[in-house]
Order: sequence, then structure tokens, then C-alpha cells
Amino acid sequence: MNERLMAAEALAARLNEERAELGAANALQQQVTSIGDETAALSGKAKSSPCSSKALRGEKLRLEIRQRELEQEWDAARTRVTQMEDHLRMGASRCRNFANSAATRKSIGPRMIPTVSICARRA
Repeated sequence: MNERLMAAEALAARLNEERAELGAANALQQQVTSIGDETAALSGKAKSSPCSSKALRGEKLRLEIRQRELEQEWDAARTRVTQMEDHLRMGASRCRNFANSAATRKSIGPRMIPTVSICARRA
């Protein structure tokens, strides 16, 4: 009976070891499956990456072209504003020159005054 008990204990110990090995084998099998799934997902992404990178390059090019267009519009608008400022300065200068010349004329001699003022005509 002792021999049978010892044999049963040895068998139980061996079964426990085999269960542990099976558990480890199952864990490894799950890791293999998981790695296989991840590899498939990454290869799918790798196949779609050239398409998305090509689309991104196209978008970048479109944005660069639009930026150049906006810069040209900005330069044209800035040029127009500068021209308008110059024109206004010249107009102001002419007005001052005219005012100065009118003041000079008054000091030179009498000016003829119209009999009816402009304000009276409007009223």
C-alpha cells in the first residue's frame, strides 16, 4: 500500500508539472496568435501607408501653392496701399501749395469779391 501511495504521489506530481507545462504552452500559443494578429495589422498599415503618404504630399504641395498665392495677393495689396498713400500725400502737398499760393495772392493785392456768395446761391 505504501508503494501505491508513493506511486500515486509521483503520478500527481508529474501531472502537476505537465499541467504547468501545458499552461505555459497555452500562454505561448496565445502570444503567437497575438503576434500573428499584430503582424497582419501592421502589414495592412504598411500597404496603406504609401497611399496616405502620397495624399499627404499632395496636400502639402496644394498648401504651399496656396501660401504663395496669398503672399502674392498680400504684396499686391500692400503695393496698392503704398500707391494710395503716396497719391494722398501728393494731393495734400498740392492742397498746401494751393493754400499757400492763395494766401500769397491775398497779400499781393485786392481780390475781387463776387456780389452773390456761393452759400446764398445754394439756399
